[in-house]
Amino acid sequence: MNIIFIVDNLKNNPSAIVANQFINGLNVIGVNLLVITSSAQSEDNLNNILRLLIPVPYKINTTKEKILFILLFSKFYSKIINNCTLNKYLDTISNFHPDIVLTFSSCDAFSIIQLGNLISKQFSIPHHVHAVDALPAPECWGENRFLRESKISYIRRLSTDIQIFTSSNKQMLEYQLGLINNQNLLSAVIYNPINTEFICSHKKTKIITILYVGSLMSNLQYYKSIIHFKDISKYQFIFLGTGLDVKNTFNDIYPLPSNVHFISWTDNIDEYIKNSSLLIDIDIDADNDVFLSSKLIKYLNSDLPIISITGANSPATNLLAVNGLGAHIISHDPELIKNSIINFDSIHIDLNTRSEYIQQFMIDNIISYIMNIYASIL
Repeated sequence: MNIIFIVDNLKNNPSAIVANQFINGLNVIGVNLLVITSSAQSEDNLNNILRLLIPVPYKINTTKEKILFILLFSKFYSKIINNCTLNKYLDTISNFHPDIVLTFSSCDAFSIIQLGNLISKQFSIPHHVHAVDALPAPECWGENRFLRESKISYIRRLSTDIQIFTSSNKQMLEYQLGLINNQNLLSAVIYNPINTEFICSHKKTKIITILYVGSLMSNLQYYKSIIHFKDISKYQFIFLGTGLDVKNTFNDIYPLPSNVHFISWTDNIDEYIKNSSLLIDIDIDADNDVFLSSKLIKYLNSDLPIISITGANSPATNLLAVNGLGAHIISHDPELIKNSIINFDSIHIDLNTRSEYIQQFMIDNIISYIMNIYASIL
């Protein structure tokens, strides 16, 4: 099978790690891939890389500009840019003889979805959009109402030319399908995959290292843990990721305590997990969120206890609500966070239960599921 794989970015963020896992998993089973992307970590491990011209929407920062662009210009401007991209690589794509186009969508990936639609129409092949982020985020994220409504209108227009739509958890898929309102879509849940061996920690005892991995955003509740633990010397907090202005976010306690560390993105996450005592996942403080952190499944692929700070009925709550998984689910209450971390040794982990549970997320099972979906429509 020949698959065109479109993704905005293949380096230095959590969604890029997931995209690379999909690419590697498809390669392993012998799928021929033509990857269209704006940036990649390494071009050597891919069959082909085409450079995607990034359109103006990615360069606009203010809410007002985004609203005006999406409402007035995006449909036409992005189409012009993507038509140029398609025309530039038309011979290469034609010689590739694609069977399907798969667009890996994260954040506001409207432009690459539109490019996938153009390729789908040009070559009369199905278009599969896999979204690891909601388009747009739910209201609880506080996005400008007019900007959010314009994004909803935009994704509805784009969805009329999509044949398959998948998301990384059930709540996100249901939320997205409700916004799109396209009854003709074939839809499914495709979880973020695991493609590494089970991670065994080094069981350090002198210093208790608490690790958070992922995107760092100021509207998440990191400060609650930090403020409560800044005077407890036996704990070390490591926040591993990008996207947070640390000085401005914590200006009331800056410089940060010596036991609190923010580290730029690394691809060697496994080593940090091995040297940790406790893994933490932090969602926004809302009951109706639909996002599921990609690293939460990676956490389950280790022998460490997990504390999930999340809202009621969140995807994380539903994922972890299995006895023996070794995950403690709590709200954003500062005192509850503090007590849960202090008493993390009491979290029971049944490694057999965890090992059996994570089989559904293994990359070979995920890829097999995707190929079965394709076989049903080709």
